[in-house]
Amino acid sequence: MLAAVVVAIIFFAVPAVSGLSCCFLVKSVKSVSANLCGTCSLCCKIKAIAELGKPMHTWCVNCEKSRGCRVHNTPAMPPSCAEYNCLWHATQLLEDPSRRLPLKFRPDHTKVVVDVPSNLGYKAACFWVDPSAPEAMRSKQNRILVQMLSHEYLVVEARGRKRKILSCDPANAQKLVEMGRDMSITEWEVSPEPLAP
Repeated sequence: MLAAVVVAIIFFAVPAVSGLSCCFLVKSVKSVSANLCGTCSLCCKIKAIAELGKPMHTWCVNCEKSRGCRVHNTPAMPPSCAEYNCLWHATQLLEDPSRRLPLKFRPDHTKVVVDVPSNLGYKAACFWVDPSAPEAMRSKQNRILVQMLSHEYLVVEARGRKRKILSCDPANAQKLVEMGRDMSITEWEVSPEPLAP
C-alpha cells in the first residue's frame, strides 16, 4: 500500500533582509493509509465501531492519531467503517477541483465529522461533534456547511446519543413523513449502540 506524505511548509518574510521570503520545512508526517484524509483521523475517535467493541469518543486501536488508519481499504477494515461516508473526504474524490471542500472544512479543523450516509432512503448529513470542542457548531465553517447542506439534506447535529434537527429541505421532509417520521420532534436521544463482545 502506498502511503501519502504530508508536508507542512511555512513561508514568512525575514525583516531587514532585502524583502526576501524564506521557506522552512517544519514537519513531515508519513500517513499510514493511502487515503485522502491527510493528518485527519477524527472519525476514528468520534464514531462507535461495534465490530471492535469501540465506544464513541474513544480512539480506535487501528488508528495512529494524525497519521490515519492502519487497516483502511484492507480486509481487516470493519464494515461500519467502510459504510461511513465523510463529506470532506467524498468531495476530495470529485474530478472538478472547484467542487472540493477546502482544507479548512476538514474534520480535524472543524472538530465535527460530517457523515452523509447513502443507505437511508433520504438524504441526510449528520454532524458528529467532537466532545473536546463543544462550541464547534458555532464556527464559521460549520455554519457555512449547515447552510449549504440545508437546501437538499436533513441536517442533524449529533452529540453523543443526543440528536437535533438543524434543518430539513421540503423534499426530504416529505420522504421522512411518508416513512412515518413525526417531523414535529426535532430533538431526541438514541439508545446506546450495542458493542461486540
